[in-house]
Amino acid sequence: YTDEVPATTYLSAGDDVAAAILAADDGDIIHLYAGAYGHIGLDDAAKASTVTIRGEGTVAGAQLRGNTHLKFQDLTFTAGFWFLEDNSYIELNNIDLTGEQGVYIRGSAGGWAEYITLDGCYIHDIDFPEPRYGAGDGIGVNMVGQYRHITVQNCTIQSTADDHMQL
Repeated sequence: YTDEVPATTYLSAGDDVAAAILAADDGDIIHLYAGAYGHIGLDDAAKASTVTIRGEGTVAGAQLRGNTHLKFQDLTFTAGFWFLEDNSYIELNNIDLTGEQGVYIRGSAGGWAEYITLDGCYIHDIDFPEPRYGAGDGIGVNMVGQYRHITVQNCTIQSTADDHMQL
């Protein structure tokens, strides 16, 4: 169901998080109740002001391509968080991330990855079979495309394929 001003949409375990993001208006909040949610595959969710996705939910993982103005807050991701091609103004705040892949940031040839912030994240127990190009590290940045304003602060990285950031 949805509240008003700013609109908050409440999702239950198993609901489609990507569909809720695409349907959200600028400035809305999406709250994930405790429970398991599927992988978020999201392309071209361009918002003029930040849509916040938060709650007690556990999300299988995420791949973002061509998105702007999204904030993921106070969630658990169990299969990595990938920024693939041309994302901007994306925040990960107080995220607990574990599984096969850590955080991986990549632009496209001629594209941008910009204004991406990771703050207070706990990235741990990453078990990527062949760490390379930043994939499988705690935080990896593949230098395809152009980058600016990538901020990582107050994060803990441990028990990953390489226990570090690769830039």
